[in-house]
Amino acid sequence: MHYVILRPPEDACIERVRERSGHGFTDLDAARRMYGEFGNAALASAGIGQRHVVDAGESVDAALLAGQICALVRGGLLTIFNCGGYSSTSN
Repeated sequence: MHYVILRPPEDACIERVRERSGHGFTDLDAARRMYGEFGNAALASAGIGQRHVVDAGESVDAALLAGQICALVRGGLLTIFNCGGYSSTSN
Protein backbone atom coordinates (compact mmCIF):
# COMPACT_ATOMS: atom_id res chain seq x y z
CA MET A 1 0.00 0.00 0.00
CA HIS A 2 1.18 3.53 -0.74
CA TYR A 3 0.40 6.39 1.62
CA VAL A 4 0.73 10.10 0.90
CA ILE A 5 -0.43 13.17 2.77
CA LEU A 6 -0.98 16.28 0.65
CA ARG A 7 -0.42 19.08 3.14
CA PRO A 8 -0.97 22.67 2.09
CA PRO A 9 0.43 25.52 4.20
CA GLU A 10 -1.65 26.50 7.23
CA ASP A 11 -2.61 29.84 5.67
CA ALA A 12 -4.06 28.06 2.64
CA CYS A 13 -6.14 25.75 4.87
CA ILE A 14 -7.50 28.68 6.86
CA GLU A 15 -8.33 30.59 3.68
CA ARG A 16 -10.21 27.58 2.30
CA VAL A 17 -12.30 27.36 5.46
CA ARG A 18 -12.95 31.10 5.33
CA GLU A 19 -14.05 31.03 1.67
CA ARG A 20 -16.33 27.98 1.79
CA SER A 21 -19.96 28.59 1.05
CA GLY A 22 -22.73 26.29 2.19
CA HIS A 23 -20.42 24.33 4.47
CA GLY A 24 -21.17 23.83 8.15
CA PHE A 25 -17.59 24.10 9.37
CA THR A 26 -16.50 27.74 9.69
CA ASP A 27 -14.54 27.81 12.97
CA LEU A 28 -11.15 29.27 12.04
CA ASP A 29 -9.67 28.73 15.52
CA ALA A 30 -10.66 25.06 15.40
CA ALA A 31 -9.16 24.77 11.90
CA ARG A 32 -5.87 26.22 13.17
CA ARG A 33 -5.90 23.83 16.13
CA MET A 34 -6.58 20.81 13.89
CA TYR A 35 -3.82 21.85 11.50
CA GLY A 36 -1.39 21.99 14.42
CA GLU A 37 -2.58 18.62 15.71
CA PHE A 38 -1.86 17.14 12.29
CA GLY A 39 1.70 18.48 12.35
CA ASN A 40 4.99 16.66 12.22
CA ALA A 41 4.94 15.48 15.84
CA ALA A 42 1.50 13.90 15.42
CA LEU A 43 2.56 12.18 12.22
CA ALA A 44 5.71 10.86 13.86
CA SER A 45 3.76 9.52 16.84
CA ALA A 46 1.47 7.73 14.38
CA GLY A 47 4.50 6.17 12.69
CA ILE A 48 4.18 8.24 9.52
CA GLY A 49 7.53 9.46 8.24
CA GLN A 50 8.13 12.81 6.57
CA ARG A 51 8.70 11.02 3.27
CA HIS A 52 4.92 10.54 3.10
CA VAL A 53 4.18 14.28 3.37
CA VAL A 54 4.06 16.24 0.12
CA ASP A 55 3.71 20.03 0.02
CA ALA A 56 0.43 20.88 -1.69
CA GLY A 57 0.68 24.66 -1.56
CA GLU A 58 -1.47 27.02 -3.56
CA SER A 59 1.23 27.61 -6.15
CA VAL A 60 1.83 23.91 -6.82
CA ASP A 61 0.77 22.88 -10.31
CA ALA A 62 -1.52 19.82 -10.20
CA ALA A 63 0.32 18.05 -13.04
CA LEU A 64 3.70 18.62 -11.36
CA LEU A 65 2.31 17.40 -8.05
CA ALA A 66 0.93 14.26 -9.71
CA GLY A 67 4.31 13.66 -11.35
CA GLN A 68 6.09 14.08 -8.02
CA ILE A 69 3.76 11.56 -6.36
CA CYS A 70 4.16 9.08 -9.24
CA ALA A 71 7.94 9.33 -8.94
CA LEU A 72 7.73 8.67 -5.20
CA VAL A 73 5.50 5.64 -5.82
CA ARG A 74 7.84 4.27 -8.51
CA GLY A 75 10.76 4.75 -6.13
CA GLY A 76 8.96 2.81 -3.40
CA LEU A 77 9.13 5.76 -1.02
CA LEU A 78 5.41 5.86 -0.17
CA THR A 79 5.03 2.18 0.64
CA ILE A 80 3.82 1.35 4.12
CA PHE A 81 2.71 -2.24 3.55
CA ASN A 82 4.16 -4.93 1.38
CA CYS A 83 3.37 -8.59 0.73
CA GLY A 84 5.46 -9.60 3.73
CA GLY A 85 3.58 -7.37 6.19
CA TYR A 86 4.29 -4.01 7.70
CA SER A 87 7.08 -1.96 6.17
CA SER A 88 8.83 0.73 8.17
CA THR A 89 7.76 4.33 7.51
CA SER A 90 10.90 5.91 8.93
CA ASN A 91 12.56 8.67 6.91
